[in-house]
Amino acid sequence: MVSVSNVTEALQKKEVGQVTDGLCVFRNEKGRAICTTKIIKKGERVCQYVGELISYREGCKREVKLDPSLGSYMYFFQKGNRRLCLDATDEKKFPSFGRLINHSKKKANVNPCVVGSIHSPEIWFFALRDIAIGEEILYDYNDQNEASLEKFPWLLE
Repeated sequence: MVSVSNVTEALQKKEVGQVTDGLCVFRNEKGRAICTTKIIKKGERVCQYVGELISYREGCKREVKLDPSLGSYMYFFQKGNRRLCLDATDEKKFPSFGRLINHSKKKANVNPCVVGSIHSPEIWFFALRDIAIGEEILYDYNDQNEASLEKFPWLLE
């Protein structure tokens, strides 16, 4: 966890990126990450995952073409009987905090929820518990694909 004084110091030195709504972008061993600059209460809405809404099939096609060293910013989900994807690969077009939330199976502190209509679904992250100032925001990617788990063993952490 990043301490309150570290967050304050980093903000003063501009060592963090965008800061808004009690969240900030910072760098750690995983690359970019999101941490809190205020206390977030259990059940509170934390941030949104914003991207281009496309079909599941189109998302799979695009994901295969991605440079693995850059990571994937594709969020696959189901709304009603529709399998969909939010593609947030273009950071300039979709600069939301949600695309930078890192994975943790064991330390997740937010949970993604699909809200809205079947025609305009949105992904919002809600706090699973109270989250302290300076704490990294994490969620369980819930990737059960054997090939993914073999290639990225950190998905089990």
